[in-house]
Amino acid sequence: MGTDKVPRGVRGVPDGSNYERFGSVTLWQSLSDLLQVDQITEGMHVVWFESGAHADFYVGGDLSMLPVTRCLPVFLSGAVTARKGRPGPFLSGMSLGPTLDTPYIALGDPTLDLSPDLLLGWYAGRAGQGLQTDLAALLDGIAARVAREPLLIGGSGGGFAAMVLSELMQGPASALVWNPQTDILDYLPSIAQYLAVSLSISIDEAAGMPRAEAAAALRAGGIVHQLPAQDTHHLRARRLLYLQNDADWHVKSHLSPLLDRLDLTQLHPGRWASSDGERRHVVRVDHLAEGHNPPSRPVLLESIRGMLEASAPADTIGDRLYDRGLLPSTPSHRLPSDLRNKAEHIRRRTTVVAAVRATGEVRPYLTWNDGGTRHLLGVSLDLSDPRSSETLTTRSGRHYLDPARALPSTLPVRISDGLGHDIFTGDAPIELTPRKLSFFILGRNASRDAFSFLDPTQVTLTDHVSGRSLADALRDPSGLPASMRTAATQSDVVLWDLGDENLDDDGQFAAFHAALPRWRDLLTETGLLNRLVLVASSCVTQAVEGRSPASSASVKAAEAGAAIQRYVAAVQGLLDVPVLSGCPASTDANTKHSWGAASCHRDDLSCSELARQIVDQVNTQRSPFDPVRDPDTLVRVPTAQERSPRQEMVTQPAKVQISESLPYRITVEVRGGGIASMAFHLYEGARRLDTTPQGLTRKHTFTVRQRGTFRCRAIIQPTHGPRYGVSSDPLVITGEVD
Repeated sequence: MGTDKVPRGVRGVPDGSNYERFGSVTLWQSLSDLLQVDQITEGMHVVWFESGAHADFYVGGDLSMLPVTRCLPVFLSGAVTARKGRPGPFLSGMSLGPTLDTPYIALGDPTLDLSPDLLLGWYAGRAGQGLQTDLAALLDGIAARVAREPLLIGGSGGGFAAMVLSELMQGPASALVWNPQTDILDYLPSIAQYLAVSLSISIDEAAGMPRAEAAAALRAGGIVHQLPAQDTHHLRARRLLYLQNDADWHVKSHLSPLLDRLDLTQLHPGRWASSDGERRHVVRVDHLAEGHNPPSRPVLLESIRGMLEASAPADTIGDRLYDRGLLPSTPSHRLPSDLRNKAEHIRRRTTVVAAVRATGEVRPYLTWNDGGTRHLLGVSLDLSDPRSSETLTTRSGRHYLDPARALPSTLPVRISDGLGHDIFTGDAPIELTPRKLSFFILGRNASRDAFSFLDPTQVTLTDHVSGRSLADALRDPSGLPASMRTAATQSDVVLWDLGDENLDDDGQFAAFHAALPRWRDLLTETGLLNRLVLVASSCVTQAVEGRSPASSASVKAAEAGAAIQRYVAAVQGLLDVPVLSGCPASTDANTKHSWGAASCHRDDLSCSELARQIVDQVNTQRSPFDPVRDPDTLVRVPTAQERSPRQEMVTQPAKVQISESLPYRITVEVRGGGIASMAFHLYEGARRLDTTPQGLTRKHTFTVRQRGTFRCRAIIQPTHGPRYGVSSDPLVITGEVD
């Protein structure tokens, strides 16, 4: 009967549900009423159970036309993440079903009717309601009416329901699932909300309920929360095809525990099957999609069409996905395996290091020592070891060493296989992570020249502000103050060069002296005071070839040393800042400087000396987790092009190359000419993970925390013209390197 003939809330149409989009709804007062009819017609149906619960299901097509060799597809839904209080029913399969050229059923989850705030219910219902048993009986009855085996189809929470209902049904059933939960108590994002509704307790009580207590309460309420539903090592489904994304957290949290509970045989990495000769139950792990996303529509359609043929083995359907190019040919060592029986073999062939960043964050990583077969492994800090609690603090899920404590030589680590099984534990030696030093330069001449003598593979220039005296630069809030606030998050060292001051002008000195308190306040506000280095290098007195250098200011070179000292004294009277004098006042000028011979442009020997002083000062100011820089490797004589990058012209757009240089380390490099500076932005999908400041270096290495598909976008500043962006090809990271 249609809803227009049944008063809402009186003769059984569920309150709080909205059936308007389905038109007429056929209402059944009991399951026996439904199963007594000659034919279950196309359209929306509501059937009431004796418990007071109801089920919503939609019939697409004429069930009597279902071919005799086919199963009846039944779609089950997962989480309704965009519900926002909307009333049900919520049905999956309404777009896939019509493309199958066969009748189908879409079954809603009655659990979601218990609360408008509930997003996921697993078709489990309220404790004591017996909903799972009622739904299994409904599917058994429909299957008997059409004389066809049902194929239960669902992903995530719908996948869990498909396997549970196939367990509880009396007749045969097949199941096709992807990324399912296998124990709803292990689904941390939503389980507290469900427990509160199911057990009629507050959300705070549910969130604080111990796992064992929650499991006992669900069992007492007749709710199957864990697979297999029966106390066996087997699933009752006649056939099962279980598809799992390799980068989904469900691999370790749901698939791995299920494999431990079932009698399945591992055939290959990422592939398991039941021990019977027919391999009726098959689990396949591969790169089906990103994270917990469902497989692509073509993969789902091919899988459904294969499983609809009642005689088709589940194992061959999985192979068909590869044969038709719908799944990637992922190397076996990038797929999870149970490696618990290979612990000693793996220990001998691997090296684990605890890499420490300058911030003190610790990230352990593993490398293989030789060739041969590799395996997918995970490495993490062993937080159960007392030494970890003594030396580490945790913030936002990341682990840091305490800078106030002595640096340990090793940290305890735990090595696991791709399924999350612990393989072995051990001590990983500490390795201070080499990184590029980032410089902000204020002022011109000596500092900028000396910076070009630092190896560009080890340093980067975040910004260079020059051409104005300190007093003048501080007057413009959008100028120096804004640049300093940006430098606070991007720069390790601030080189402050006095080259922009008119040294013999008493009026400018007075303005400089008056501006120092504002300068101190800005340095304190931005946290850059302890990163500041003052470069007070005197001007040169003679040219390399015996010619007198041109003075860049009205003061003569011979008087520069005395003039600059009053500036240094004024600074030291207010700021505790290291001062680099650079080279002696008798140093030579560089007559071949790209901007001409001048008293502010020194020869190579003088610039090298100042560069070495800068490195030595950086070592004294370094973080306790930063490695000591060797001046002999960091300081070198630059090429002509590095001295005068403006002469390089753009011939073609830059290109970005991306590769996995070490496990979980992504190296990106810009190729092309006419580039003045660049910045790197690392993305996973649409989410930006990390960035570098605009600088001179063309190569950078990022560290990522998990597997996924990444790309890098470089922001290029050409020597001529506006900035432009260019992106790399996508890179799939698995934590292994071929």
